[in-house]
This record gives sequence, C-alpha cells and structure tokens, in this order.
Amino acid sequence: MLFRSFIEIEGGRIIKEGKTGCLWNTVIEVKNLFYNVLPRRRFLKHDNTEFAHIVDIVTKLAVSHPGIEFVLTSQGKKVLDLKKSGSKERIEELFPQMRSELIYLESGNSLFRLKAFLSKPELNYPRRVKQYIFINGRPVVSPLVYHALDESYRGLIEGRNYPAAFLFMEITPALVDVNVHPTKKEIKFKRESEVHDLLRGILKD
Repeated sequence: MLFRSFIEIEGGRIIKEGKTGCLWNTVIEVKNLFYNVLPRRRFLKHDNTEFAHIVDIVTKLAVSHPGIEFVLTSQGKKVLDLKKSGSKERIEELFPQMRSELIYLESGNSLFRLKAFLSKPELNYPRRVKQYIFINGRPVVSPLVYHALDESYRGLIEGRNYPAAFLFMEITPALVDVNVHPTKKEIKFKRESEVHDLLRGILKD
C-alpha cells in the first residue's frame, strides 16, 4: 500500500491533514465550491453551461494523458469512463466520428518535437471546437499555432471552416512564455517566426 498526504480545507481553513492509504487510484471530490463566496456564485452560468466547461476540461486532460483512467459522473450517471489507452484510441473514444478520419504525423527538429493527429479536409467544423493544442503536456491556446494550422490547410477547406487537430508539442520550457494570460491558458513562443515556419512546413507536408 502506498501512503499519500491528504489535506481537508473548509472555508479557507485547514480542518484536517495527515497520511492516508492509496491502493489503486485517486479520487478528487469538490462540493459546494463557492458556498461562502457569494459574489463568485453570481457569475456562475446555467448548470448545463457550467457542466459543459467541466466536460471540456476533463476532455483536454484525458486527451493529453491517455495512460490515465478517467471517470466523470454527473447526477449519478457516468458521462465518461475512459480506460488506459494510446493517444489515437483515446481520441477516437472521445470523438467516435473521427475514426478512420485522422492523419497521424510525428516529426522533430532543433526546436521541438511534434506528434499530431489531423483530420482529412473533408472533416471540418465552423469553429475551432475540435482543435486541441498541448505544450509539454499542458492544454493551451496559441494564436501562432492556430495560424500555422490554418496556413497548412489553405486551399483544402472551403469557407471559414476548420479541421480537427490534436497537436502535442514538446519544447524547451525556456522557449515558452506562460505569463501572457491571467489563467496561464494562452502561451507565446520566444522564437515565434522560427517556430511558426517550422510548424507550418511540417503540417503542410
């Protein structure tokens, strides 16, 4: 049996802490998160909207960590029940419409290593709803990567539609600036033009 530390916090105060056993998996449970922060509760949207945000976060974590099992339940019903798998299998389980529609590529250069699953041009969407970018395992937003992706599909997709894309980039942390957005969601690259041109070339090829 492995032993892990635990901490129980209520209303910003530590109620209990100590050691606990951990046999197979870890369960993180959050209840009434904003029960004593009324101003924050006023900003919450409809339950369905907030739940959609939760599903989006869990989906990104599940895609970037296929070797971890994920179970998501809501009101007693399982929404996601994902076993350990490979990247392709995890993506196809979450997005069954993409089975047999994804092109796999893997490449590397002096700046970064890239593993990607891209949809064929025929499978596209009116917004970037099926585009996921992971830098060193973290889900991020990157206008530069979006632009390189758009350039690589130029002339292949009509109108303002976008392909599905799952991009996994491994890059030296010193070349990534994560302090451009309060939530650390958006990132910038230190050598932008070089990263952009190399990425566009790989994706286009």
